[in-house]
Amino acid sequence: MSMWDGGRWEFKIGDLIHGDSVEGRIFYGNSPCELIEQFTESIGRPPVLPDWIISGAIVGMQGGTNSVRHVWEELVAYDVPISAFWLQDWVGERKTVIGSQLWWNWEVDETRYQGWKQLIQDLSARHIKVMTYCNPCIAPNGEAYMVPNTAFDVGMSDLTHPHTASWFKEILQEMVDDGVRGWMADFGEGLPVDACIYSGEDPISAHNRYPELWAQINREFTEEWKSTLVGKEKEDPSESLVFFMRAGFTNSPKWATLFWEGDQMVSWQANDGIKSAVVGLLSSGLCGTLSHFARFAKVYKAWKFYRVQLVKEASQKGLPVCRHLFLHYPNDDHVHSLTYEQFLVGEEILVVPTLDKHRENVKAYFPVGESCAWKHIWTGDVYDLQGSEALIEAPIGYPANFVKIGSVVGENFLRNLREYDVL
Repeated sequence: MSMWDGGRWEFKIGDLIHGDSVEGRIFYGNSPCELIEQFTESIGRPPVLPDWIISGAIVGMQGGTNSVRHVWEELVAYDVPISAFWLQDWVGERKTVIGSQLWWNWEVDETRYQGWKQLIQDLSARHIKVMTYCNPCIAPNGEAYMVPNTAFDVGMSDLTHPHTASWFKEILQEMVDDGVRGWMADFGEGLPVDACIYSGEDPISAHNRYPELWAQINREFTEEWKSTLVGKEKEDPSESLVFFMRAGFTNSPKWATLFWEGDQMVSWQANDGIKSAVVGLLSSGLCGTLSHFARFAKVYKAWKFYRVQLVKEASQKGLPVCRHLFLHYPNDDHVHSLTYEQFLVGEEILVVPTLDKHRENVKAYFPVGESCAWKHIWTGDVYDLQGSEALIEAPIGYPANFVKIGSVVGENFLRNLREYDVL
């Protein structure tokens, strides 16, 4: 924590320090956005994402080949733009005391997913990718330090061992050889603080570094794989690999391509429900009927052009796609008190999510700092009083979203919504 006493900065460090020294860096900027640029220039920034991962819906599902083909047919009938199917259960499932859980053997279950390669080829022919799941845990046969994980114990790969990276890259290579183009690289946060690892380093320090090493292994593989491509295939962005992480530490943005917010409860709670998902979004689904999913997949597609711009900006400057209002309105004292109530997408779209059960209206705040008005995307109502609040109707299917009046981004977004028959 830092404090200005009128003549000098005073820095205070919390009590929870495992060691007799601490190392830090000081960054300077004239605005919150400049500070983020300075910070991410130091720790590293993610790469520009390939077009396919941000073009349409990522359909997460389980159940096997027949289930995937059935859902695919239904989505096509509703004209849903699909980027990929994310199939966590490609490895099959085991029965445990808490239900069905994945096998962590990192090979396809050919009984559950009969014709696995053919399924991937058929989806690819329609420009739809297949994504899978893996993590650094294993079920060893010999002696190992077993770590409790939900309903079973596992061994964790020693990522400091010189042979671990090459071994796990072989697993990733087998996935990609089948045609997989993305995966979740899960876990990484659970290294025991009393573990004895190959490097001999302090396990408490290694605990924080472990998710960075895990991201680095995955990222190195994606770059090494890309270097093996030749000709048109090498230049084809549709062939780029993507992985997303859950765990992370300081330098993780340098290695990871995307981040997973975690596994919130399906509830309205602030600590571990939908509100915490918004908090996670700003500090780093869709549900309902198929027709509702299809409609919002089209909404997602409608602002793809802006998402491409923001992803590029994230790679160049480190600025997040979704932003707390503080980043662009630092002199508005009221926005400092906001947490999950509302946020910006880039600078041009204001989102006020409905986060309480049975609520059909929300309170929107229009910040001080620019001489522009905000336009409600569904009703067309204009709100031009800076520093004001308004109660906005937000029934299911019509969330309180606004675009800046006169914004090219806003006008393109609205035009696309009309073109896709959403507006």
